[in-house]
Amino acid sequence: MTRRRIDLAQVSPWFVEAPSQGQAKAGLVKALFPGHTGPIHLEFGCGYGLFLRDLAALQPDEVFLGVEHDRGAALRTARKLMLAAADNARVVMGDAFWVLRGLFQEGTVGDVYVNFPDPWPKRRHATRRYIRQPFVEELHRKMVPGHTVYLATDVLSYAEEMVVLFNAHPGFVSGVANGGYTHTKPTRVYSKYEQEFLAQGLPVYYLAYEAS
Repeated sequence: MTRRRIDLAQVSPWFVEAPSQGQAKAGLVKALFPGHTGPIHLEFGCGYGLFLRDLAALQPDEVFLGVEHDRGAALRTARKLMLAAADNARVVMGDAFWVLRGLFQEGTVGDVYVNFPDPWPKRRHATRRYIRQPFVEELHRKMVPGHTVYLATDVLSYAEEMVVLFNAHPGFVSGVANGGYTHTKPTRVYSKYEQEFLAQGLPVYYLAYEAS
């Protein structure tokens, strides 16, 4: 199947490239949502854009920013937002950690969604996972207390690793009874991969951590 070519000029109101690593530009996010003064909710790794589009539609009074390192995926997300006329959602192409560090000031991030991050299953590739201690620490610095990080993965070892990382941070409190993961979905919106995994009867591991 041939993919539809996406006109950058057409989707440009919904799409922006992050500055190079190390070049902080906090004003970029404000420019995406002029007049907005509240927290900005983030989805890291928005992929096909279904989750971001549907989440924005459910909460029209809030604003959402998808972060995606793959240009093609970011453009596809922007196109979905354009077709949905989503005035409260945008997508930025860039590295998750550097977008968080360079584009956001402390206390400006609301809820955070991380759906099925690449698990990099080979041991020698494990350092490529972006859910690591520096990311968790940066996330806490940027989040508004009382907001929640929602994570989902189909890889048990990655779920266990994320549980260890977030439980080790004194500024995050688990929303799961046993302080670990659950198979009960905490949000109302589904990603593409999530729908496929659940349709096949495969287990999905959900985590939720509130910033204090």
